[in-house]
Formats: sequence, C-alpha cells, structure tokens
Amino acid sequence: MNLVHVRLQLPDGTTQVPGLKQTLLRHVSAGETVEHISLHPGDDGELTIGFWVGGAGVVGSERIAYAITLRALEAEPGLARARVTSCSSALVPAVFDEMARPAPAPGRYMRWTDAEGGEG
Repeated sequence: MNLVHVRLQLPDGTTQVPGLKQTLLRHVSAGETVEHISLHPGDDGELTIGFWVGGAGVVGSERIAYAITLRALEAEPGLARARVTSCSSALVPAVFDEMARPAPAPGRYMRWTDAEGGEG
C-alpha cells in the first residue's frame, strides 16, 4: 500500500469541499484499489488529499490517485475551478531508488549482511 498526496488549489481561498471524500470514491474505476482517503486543508485554498492505494507499485499508485482526481475535477461542477498543483508519494530517495531498480538475474536480491556493522 502506498500513500500518495495530491495537492489541489481551490478557488477563492476555500479550504473545504463538502462530501469530497465520497465524491472522489465515486470516481474510483474498476481495478483501482483505494483503501482510504484523508483531507488536509492548508493555507490560501490549498488542500492535500491523501490516497492510500493498494495493489500497485509507487508509480502506479501515483497514476491512480492522479487519474481519480482528474476525473472528479472534470465531472463535478463544484470542483470545476480547482486545479492539481502536485501529485507524489512520500518516499525516502534511497528506498525509491532501490524499488525502481530492476531486479537482477535470478538469485539473491538483498545485500549480504555486513558482519561487522550488522547492517545489510
């Protein structure tokens, strides 16, 4: 499961949209697994939507969250003037690099444990 943050700029400094969680859930398509949505109002009309997406990798989760948001913005009159300002997973760069690296030929994928340092 991956947490993806989609940030919206809402019109007129609004920070809340009534029923937004349910609205977004209505725009989840078959094959898209969204476990939970959270809303975090910010300053000056910025709203961060947290999508907990399952069954997809990091990049796939970002695509799903972005697609759901765009479908909602296009279909819902109350969101017509909102715009997406960013969409990203919160990742530690080294972890992302490891996840994005192609798997080597069959065999051991994890590093060997460093016997002296206890790290691996």
